[in-house]
Amino acid sequence: MVTTVDNAKNIAAQSIPVQKRVMAYLTYFRMHLAICIVFYIVTYAITYRLSQHIFLVNKDGKGNGAAANEG
Repeated sequence: MVTTVDNAKNIAAQSIPVQKRVMAYLTYFRMHLAICIVFYIVTYAITYRLSQHIFLVNKDGKGNGAAANEG
């Protein structure tokens, strides 16, 4: 006679081992982290370049580039 415990053991034997699940999760996590770091670096670089372009001090020292171009 098949008991509930036997059914549970059979299901557990067929399921993915815990170690493989942990490794898959770690791989996913590392990939997610790498994508986030790359996205952060790209965003930072673009923001840095834009801020340099907008707030660039002119050679005559008239303040930022946007205001110095007026007049």
